[in-house]
Amino acid sequence: MSAVSVARDGSIRALVASEAISNAGTQMTWLVLPWFVLTTTGSPARMSFVVAAELAPVAFFGLASGAVTARLGSRRTFLVCDAARTITLAAIPTLHALGALSFPALLGLVFATGTFMVPAATAQRVVLPELVGEDEARVGQAMSLLQTALAVAGVAGPPIGGILISVIGATNVLYIDSATYAVSFLLIAAFVRPAHAAPVDGEERGVLAGLRFLLADRLLRVWMLSITGMNVVWSALSVTFPVLVLRRYGEHPEILGWIFGAFGVGAIAGALASYRMISRIDLLLLASLSSLGQAAALWALFPDLPWPVVVAASAVTGLFFPVLNAAVVTTRTMRTAPPLRPTVHTAAVTIATILAPLGALAAGPALASTSLAVVLGVTLLANTVCGLAIAAAGLRHRVGGRTIAPETA
Repeated sequence: MSAVSVARDGSIRALVASEAISNAGTQMTWLVLPWFVLTTTGSPARMSFVVAAELAPVAFFGLASGAVTARLGSRRTFLVCDAARTITLAAIPTLHALGALSFPALLGLVFATGTFMVPAATAQRVVLPELVGEDEARVGQAMSLLQTALAVAGVAGPPIGGILISVIGATNVLYIDSATYAVSFLLIAAFVRPAHAAPVDGEERGVLAGLRFLLADRLLRVWMLSITGMNVVWSALSVTFPVLVLRRYGEHPEILGWIFGAFGVGAIAGALASYRMISRIDLLLLASLSSLGQAAALWALFPDLPWPVVVAASAVTGLFFPVLNAAVVTTRTMRTAPPLRPTVHTAAVTIATILAPLGALAAGPALASTSLAVVLGVTLLANTVCGLAIAAAGLRHRVGGRTIAPETA
């Protein structure tokens, strides 16, 4: 399979379509739920609890889900996750319509939905070499196509979600999100057929096998910890952005939608560029430069500027993330033996996500007790430190003449 034929492969195209559709719905949910809680309760703290509830299952089930994913295989894991989220998301507006959606019930359903986050993300990473083989360039290009799908979802989801809030009501948008997972289930079931799945023995299915591998690899260890820090930052920003819009620009959910949508526009451009670059430019250099770029661009959010400037800054920030993600995930994939990939990717996703709820939980009360400028300043500084760490580790390995092959401590 040539680099060009990666984009023409039926299984890859179905996978990309399913991810674009389901993630567009997810993006709507990330906009709708915080806005609904904030505007109906007036409580940033309650809003932060809802955001954290979707991420909290990672702490309980994240590492263990790697063994489940290894046993089920990537395709069946996709199907289970899509079916389950179709049901849990549809239950939220259904209970709301019946007058039975208490705040604890909402937290429980959001928690249940988040339970399938890590297995789905692991399956997404594991399935690519199973579909296109073990060539680094093909895996990288397939990953770039997936990044493009996620970027398209980032563009479509938030503006549509912001508009639909005023048209059909916030919780009713969740019916649409539920339907996107149902469509994703059908696409995976009908068209995605992995042909290169590796056998996995009992030892490599172990819950901690992937974590041990990541901690032993010097480059992946630094990247894993730094990306964990970035996830904490973006969890805090997911709570901070609605408050930023309310305090600076008034009650205009469409502005919030444009901010998130602009990030997606930049991400589409970055993903398309990544598809062209990833087979031609050293992955370590791509990861290093993109991590520095996103850290620098995000500081434009700190001053109190007109909202179009904030939208533009969000677009520039988004430009770097698909390049960073494609380079990091491809590097991790190719440094890992095929049988170990389910647990390695599960461990990486789990560790990168496990502390993320702390960002939301800290930002909500902080926004209620201190200024927006203080919360933004601390958040952006933390993101800059993480970006510098990724770049330093990548450049150190590159300057030292190290290849993509694993290096253990």
